[in-house]
Amino acid sequence: MVELGLLLLCIWFSSLLGMQARI
Repeated sequence: MVELGLLLLCIWFSSLLGMQARI
């Protein structure tokens, strides 16, 4: 359960960085 949360957090963080890079 914790590992799944960390995985989702990593995906969300990477997508957030990708959005910032586009701007």
